[in-house]
Amino acid sequence: MESFKENETIKAHTKNSEINELKNIKYKTSTKMTQDNTDLSQVELFLENEKKSNRSEPWNKLDKTTKYKKIEEFASLYAEKNNIPDSSELVTFLKDAIDKKKIYKVKDILYDKIECCIKEIPGLIFLNLDTKKFTLKNTNKLTAKNTKE
Repeated sequence: MESFKENETIKAHTKNSEINELKNIKYKTSTKMTQDNTDLSQVELFLENEKKSNRSEPWNKLDKTTKYKKIEEFASLYAEKNNIPDSSELVTFLKDAIDKKKIYKVKDILYDKIECCIKEIPGLIFLNLDTKKFTLKNTNKLTAKNTKE
């Protein structure tokens, strides 16, 4: 009889320890899942804030790929407005101008940071439809300042 009671006690003890282990595992996974969800929500919040801050930046603070996207959008609108059949040459010209830093400054381009679009490029001139040539007129007026009085 005693061996039967000992076996029952051992079985009950192992069963209790297994239950405790399962409870511990369940607790650990639930806390880990809430931590992961918190981390994920923090990352999403951070990315959303970054997206908003990038939208409100002026032209000279935008990165190159964003500038290229904005240039492509502007080129298609400019082509429609000026009856240019193909805007690819304009896109190439403007990307080259960005690479050469001809339209780098805020005053080189009218960029609406609220709507995130280019309104106008003041120095951009379309020569004619046959040659499909574009130029950027220098809008900077350099004046010699006379410091002697």
